[in-house]
Amino acid sequence: DGLDALKAENDRLRSEVAEALRVQNQLLQLELLNVEPEVVDLGGSPHNGTTISMAVDDVVKVHLRASGGTGYSWRYLDPSAVTNCIPVVTMVHEETYAGSVIGSPVVFEFQLKGQMEGTGFARFELQSPGSDGKLASQGVTALQVQVGDAKTQACDGDISVVA
Repeated sequence: DGLDALKAENDRLRSEVAEALRVQNQLLQLELLNVEPEVVDLGGSPHNGTTISMAVDDVVKVHLRASGGTGYSWRYLDPSAVTNCIPVVTMVHEETYAGSVIGSPVVFEFQLKGQMEGTGFARFELQSPGSDGKLASQGVTALQVQVGDAKTQACDGDISVVA
């Protein structure tokens, strides 16, 4: 009898915790919907040297375009995969918007979140159709990112175009 009572109490507590986590998740989703991130529109060609500033935990949307119907696409390059550095921003969401007219540009949206104070880079690679991860001739676009008030260089980086 005592064991059954403990099991029932354990089940009740698990149910309450699950409900609390569900409500917390809903609140976080509403919070994300209410805060509209800044949009940095880079168009469709490399814009090396563009600088964005943000606070830790802020989210900035970066828009890049590619010609509709060509199969070209933009991809975020994770700096920790290339260098031994801790990135000041990480990509938290990626989405693609196709134009309503045939041949209109496709917008690639990357949401970057400030992770720690410092200066670093966010890099984006333009890939040709069927490139299997190899760079397209258009190369790489790099944004310099300043997170918070710190003036430290978090990651070394070259923001030149790789062709």
